[in-house]
Amino acid sequence: AAAPVFVNDTTLVFVSGQCLRLAPCHAPSRGRFVPGAAPHGIALVAACPAAGLVAHVGRTLAPAIQVCAYPDCKLVAALQDGPSVGGYSALAFSRDGARLVAATDAASLQLVVWDVQEGAVVVRAALDAACAALSVFPGAPIADGDGRICAQAPGRLAVWSARRRHTEL
Repeated sequence: AAAPVFVNDTTLVFVSGQCLRLAPCHAPSRGRFVPGAAPHGIALVAACPAAGLVAHVGRTLAPAIQVCAYPDCKLVAALQDGPSVGGYSALAFSRDGARLVAATDAASLQLVVWDVQEGAVVVRAALDAACAALSVFPGAPIADGDGRICAQAPGRLAVWSARRRHTEL
């Protein structure tokens, strides 16, 4: 199941059945449900508190990533052009919410970066191992030379940058 993430300092978002649940931190059993777009449930959730955005992706083949505004949950973008087969193993926003980074699952092993506002892929790179988690360095835009992404794979970390592409840790 997708790990819970903070939407802001008082609200968590997490998967509950086939829905997202937006709940107050002090009472996680309460809150609002937002239905997912996929009939088999939601696989991953990411949030960008600074931009008030929540992204989620369903458990389907070739899924679109749904990006919604918080608190109204209106759809901001449906990001496509990801894997042609399979799904995603990790999602992360840039600090400002302008970019969403996703790692595709073992079927295609790609790092894909979207411009959320444009709904377009700005970076696509091959990964050499399945990724379990992503973290985006907050100090620079991802598509620029100094932007960095940390990808966690079983037993190792890899830092990806637009300038050098890949460094093992």
